[in-house]
Amino acid sequence: MLSRKKSFLALLLAAIFLLPSTGAGAAGPSKLRTFEVTGGSRIFSGNVTNARQQAISNAWDAAVARAVLSLVSSQAVQANFPILAQTVYNQGEQFVENFQPLAESQSDGFVRVLVQVTVNLDSLKERLIEYDILTRAEQKPILLVLLDQQAASDERPTEWWSLLNEGRFPSAAQQAAVNQLAALGFLPVGGAQTLVEMLADSQNPYPPFPMPDIDRLAEVSGAQVLVTGSSVVRLSGNSMGRFLEAYEAGVTLKAVGVKAGRELASASHTLKFVAGTEGGQTVEDALGQAAAAAANELAEKLMASWREMGSTKDDLRLRVVNIRQLKNLVDFRRILKDEISGVNALIPRRMTDREAEMAVAYSGSVHELARLIILQDYAGFGVKVNQVADKSLEVEFVAP
Repeated sequence: MLSRKKSFLALLLAAIFLLPSTGAGAAGPSKLRTFEVTGGSRIFSGNVTNARQQAISNAWDAAVARAVLSLVSSQAVQANFPILAQTVYNQGEQFVENFQPLAESQSDGFVRVLVQVTVNLDSLKERLIEYDILTRAEQKPILLVLLDQQAASDERPTEWWSLLNEGRFPSAAQQAAVNQLAALGFLPVGGAQTLVEMLADSQNPYPPFPMPDIDRLAEVSGAQVLVTGSSVVRLSGNSMGRFLEAYEAGVTLKAVGVKAGRELASASHTLKFVAGTEGGQTVEDALGQAAAAAANELAEKLMASWREMGSTKDDLRLRVVNIRQLKNLVDFRRILKDEISGVNALIPRRMTDREAEMAVAYSGSVHELARLIILQDYAGFGVKVNQVADKSLEVEFVAP
């Protein structure tokens, strides 16, 4: 706790004296993400400085908690909450890159602060993987995003590959969707230059290219999910004066599993805006906002389907009781995943400070898994198999 306060004080001084030169986004969106969060603390003995420091520290924890939810599902958070509480939420200084106080309020003996906090997602991912919270079912898929575009003057959308041939790829909606999905922890692939290289061959080394085989393109790119869709701008028919008109900007997205070949999720978003020579919003900005909103909705639905694909009806249900020390459960899950051959995935389902449940993708029988569990060496505790059923088993931690 003392080291945390020291590092906190150093960062606080940096925020006060170096604020004009502090930036929040030198690295790409897959590494850093910035959150605006609030923190509060009661003022004891009139010491506002200490209360302010605690409020900012609480804001760090709030930002880290939001960053965790951008990487794993709320179900995973619930299933692993005791581990997160001990190893992540109370160690914000290990994941916060920088911060900037934005506003402060004092009332009723409390100080509340609004803080912009930048979290290192790479460091956070490493911690989540270390404690097996970011499981295979939670790791986000690689995406190939390809959006068509239809301007207000067009009768029909222009396909993405025609945009590429014309040097107009990516569109504003395409770029905004990619940026938002990357900020949410996905890995989009397929920039303009990469697509040109993949489409080029001996007969067509340069654009224009004929209509490509999209399924093959997704496979060649290494994508696990193909995201297609379109952006469209339409006149609403309303106007003000001679130079301001109302428009509708809409973006639709659909995610399809490359190997499964089935739709995993879809989303759409439409917003109205005013554009014209005398002010108003640009078409590109409106499409970008619509695309980002659609990408947020798609991401949530896609991860629900992706997690479902990561576990099957053949998975075994493993219940662990008498945990006592959290470290014992962490070590047990690591040994189960890394030391027992045939365990392909381990997905936590529920957890308290005394017991936990998890789904185990195992290539053998439940009796074989039980036998292998009791053959392992566990430092500091022993394992007793209490019950073996058709698709489930219960183990108990005991004194060695």
